[in-house]
Amino acid sequence: MLQQVEGSRAVASAVAACRPQVICAYPISPQTHVVEELSRMVKAGELVGCEYINVESEFAAMSGAIGASAVGARSYTATSSQGLLYMVEAIFRIAEELSVPVMVCMDGFVLTHATERVDVPERGPVDSFLPRFAPRQVLDPDRPVSIGAMVGPEAFTEVRYLAHMRQLDALEVIPRVAAEFADVFGRDSGGLVRPYRGVAVGLLGITSFRPFPADAIRAALAGATRVVVIDRALAVGLGGVVAGDVQIALNGTGVAVRSVIAGLGGRPITAASLRTMIERAVGDGLPALSFLDLDHALVDHELELVHLGDRDRAVVGQRAERP
Repeated sequence: MLQQVEGSRAVASAVAACRPQVICAYPISPQTHVVEELSRMVKAGELVGCEYINVESEFAAMSGAIGASAVGARSYTATSSQGLLYMVEAIFRIAEELSVPVMVCMDGFVLTHATERVDVPERGPVDSFLPRFAPRQVLDPDRPVSIGAMVGPEAFTEVRYLAHMRQLDALEVIPRVAAEFADVFGRDSGGLVRPYRGVAVGLLGITSFRPFPADAIRAALAGATRVVVIDRALAVGLGGVVAGDVQIALNGTGVAVRSVIAGLGGRPITAASLRTMIERAVGDGLPALSFLDLDHALVDHELELVHLGDRDRAVVGQRAERP
């Protein structure tokens, strides 16, 4: 159903359509409107069979969600720092089929607090797409087991290996669930990657970060002579977070990967800046790592002050060593 609605409330409506049984809420901007709307739905009786728990911290919210899931409840929580769920119908399917946590990231404030036309699913199609939660392991007093206990060094490698293999299984599950989602709802839910091809420049959106779709990326970039990865996160002292993964995916292809850091702290990424960056890339003018719209005069001045300070301290140290 098409609605003119705020992004946060669209997320809440999608969550409610999945009939969660436990919601653990710790309001913190920009996700506050999500849990506020879910709270209203529970109180108004629009979301039945759901226990809404107000907790004292984000840690407690996650702990409550883990505990609820351990006893067989479909649970949900929201957090900030891009930790919001959207397209949750597909996400619950993937998480419950693989028994792994799933998180989908969206831009806080940019999407959560903007009002636009959104196709919010109705509960009938959601019920046909999302089966009743059937957990693989459930805490049961009649059959006591330990879930989530600390693992010692004698078994930790095996536990991490099994988690790794479940991530790799997701590379097959995500496209299948995306295709089923499209059949039921008539629109795309993301999948692994989203390719867009232009005349001279193509664009590839990575919609699944972990597991990383290396094979899909390699196939989508077949024939490319240059690859520029625009990263909105910086591994300090190394470079772009996603660029490193793309470089590994393209290992052996001979394709040069360039990392461009952009949009840090919410700084706007303008069309003019992107156009200039693409022109430099086409002309082989991009270094391995660059920063979009970096104020070089400012950083050069600051670095000069740092170097001057280092020299001054060295001089003082030399004077102190003299007899």
